[in-house]
Amino acid sequence: MASKDFKDFMDRLFNKKQRIERIIVSPYGGGTGYTHVSFAGTKDTFSSTEPDVVNYALHIHQTIDSDGNYELVAFKDLNQYFSDTDFLFKDTQSKLNRASRDLAEGRYSFDFDPDELIEEFLLSSNRESSKFSKLKSEHFHIAAYCANAAAYALQQYEQVKAKTPGIESYHQAIDKVYMRAFRSDPNFVKNYIRRNTSNDFNLVNYMVQVKAVTQHVELLKTIFARGGIHVDQGIHLLLNAYRKSAEACVKPLNLLRIGLEIANGDPCPKRTKGAEVNKAILLPELGTILDCYDPRIRNSESHLSTEVDAKNGRVLFYDDTNGRHEFLVKYSYFELADMANKIQNYLFPALVFTAYLEWHTMLLVITHTSVEYRLALLKIGN
Repeated sequence: MASKDFKDFMDRLFNKKQRIERIIVSPYGGGTGYTHVSFAGTKDTFSSTEPDVVNYALHIHQTIDSDGNYELVAFKDLNQYFSDTDFLFKDTQSKLNRASRDLAEGRYSFDFDPDELIEEFLLSSNRESSKFSKLKSEHFHIAAYCANAAAYALQQYEQVKAKTPGIESYHQAIDKVYMRAFRSDPNFVKNYIRRNTSNDFNLVNYMVQVKAVTQHVELLKTIFARGGIHVDQGIHLLLNAYRKSAEACVKPLNLLRIGLEIANGDPCPKRTKGAEVNKAILLPELGTILDCYDPRIRNSESHLSTEVDAKNGRVLFYDDTNGRHEFLVKYSYFELADMANKIQNYLFPALVFTAYLEWHTMLLVITHTSVEYRLALLKIGN
């Protein structure tokens, strides 16, 4: 039968929800064992020499909570705990090398999506669930996969940079915001949680939009005759292409705005703001790379308020909402061509690749070097 001290200890942990901050266990036999516990946020402490309390205390080890902060919890099976610890923390490089060879030589293949399972696990409040068991048992194959994915993402970016050298300054300006917002904590599990819970940007879903814009731009190249096309047709095609690229910039720029506000001290920024508001907030940080992005051009299509002045070689944009016909801005053909070139070949690709690299970099660091992540894996099924 459980001792009075044991019942008191359980009441503190599970009914009063007191969190253990520090625990001392002296597991001497013959009834001489001793346990002393201090709790977070209070000067209250707990001490006992009861054998059942001491035995339970021996099972208490470090892991992380749902927010990524360290906590002390009891593991059910000590033998499994120590076995898992040996697996996850000893001879890691040799295990990773073997896993890399398994993937390269086709001896191992996944029957689940590692990216999806990692994300679900890191954002879960029930990380001990056995549905995450493959994250622990297949850890080194997953880490090898993440290394390959990060290397491939970097290789793709390097190819784009070689074709379009000017994209590097765009990438660096955008990455600087990501770094301040989502790589500011040495605990990358916390960085990942902050990035994925502060906004509604889903990179996997967004890639569908990226593909559509890319296909549209490539399709436009096929319809131009060798001698060119009429200027009116060309301007309308140019505007259409610009609008598609500008629309595709909306979500990643909103994410960047959230990141900038987090970096500037707002712990809970608004999840969405208008495109013009986002640009105004980001402008002091990103500067001239946003010169090619004018949300008014993107919006004008839906209000049929674009006027092409072929005689003077310019396009005028109006706001026709609420029965008004208010002049907004005008651009020459040459200005529009320059803006379209920069948004299609610099800003939009830089936003895409920086978000893509950011995602794979975080997963690489988490699976390869994050002690917090492996401590969290120890909870699974135990």
